[in-house]
Amino acid sequence: MPLKKLKLPNPWILTSIALILIFAGLICYDKSPTFRGNINYLLGVKEEQIPEGEPKQVNLIVLNDKFFTNPPYDLDEKVAQVKNELESELVIKNVDINDEEGKKLIADYNLKSVPVLIFDENFGKTSFYKDASPYFSAENNNYLLRLQPFKFLQLPQAGDAWVKGNNNAKITIIEYSSFTCPYCTQMVPVFDQALKEYPDKLKFVYKNFNRGGLDPLVENAAECAGEQNKFWEMHDYIFENQKALVSGETEQMLKDAAKTLALDSAKFDECVSSEKYLEKIDAQTNEAFTFSVSGTPGIFVNDTFIGGAVDYDSLKQVIDSFNP
Repeated sequence: MPLKKLKLPNPWILTSIALILIFAGLICYDKSPTFRGNINYLLGVKEEQIPEGEPKQVNLIVLNDKFFTNPPYDLDEKVAQVKNELESELVIKNVDINDEEGKKLIADYNLKSVPVLIFDENFGKTSFYKDASPYFSAENNNYLLRLQPFKFLQLPQAGDAWVKGNNNAKITIIEYSSFTCPYCTQMVPVFDQALKEYPDKLKFVYKNFNRGGLDPLVENAAECAGEQNKFWEMHDYIFENQKALVSGETEQMLKDAAKTLALDSAKFDECVSSEKYLEKIDAQTNEAFTFSVSGTPGIFVNDTFIGGAVDYDSLKQVIDSFNP
């Protein structure tokens, strides 16, 4: 008996049916957690779950200058570190400061250096932000992380800070400093030596950086001494007697300083007790943060930034780069 020849459907019809089934499966895979979980299990794919309470997605703008060369560190590596710490999906957008969007961001946030990481409002809901919030500033419903600068868009000015040296010098050193910082103490003789060696070529500016603790009291006292034209004398006295701050003898040390410097004690005490210059101190500290200065000493030699204490030879090398 001859075999009956089977009539197969048109192969294009079979292909169309297969594609429809695959498409339907993909929809189910995307929409159904159970279906997706089963498929992943069968395929051996481990699907990462976002913990409850964490936002599904965080958007990040990386603002930088694409024309900058020889950066001091790998920015992509920094961003990758943040991405690894987040439980949420991180969607990254790179923006150049030379583009219109970049210029607008600089104006909106009054940015003085780049790179800057700008996270959207969802970032504030993450556990990572809750643990690391002191390093971020909340502005315009976003969260900014000012990284170690590649490039300064603006430079600090002397303003109402204390100045010595040549006020018209072409080289300006601005130090953000704290009287309780031991590294700042190391810089006092370094700056004194520089001013001695370059008497006509340097302008030295001292700005307060409030690190908390005794800083507001002592910085205010130095400003109060300045009312009697003795700021620099008080500056030197406090740094020379910094150990008294650590040992808890601050108030006595300030009284001894007033007597040693022949200050009008009544006027000095009244100024200190009224905390007259705290607003100025906080303004200078906040200014430091806008320039990405997060610790002391923070030093600018014109447009060159030095983070931390250095010896005289290192400082001299930077000065000489502006002094052909």
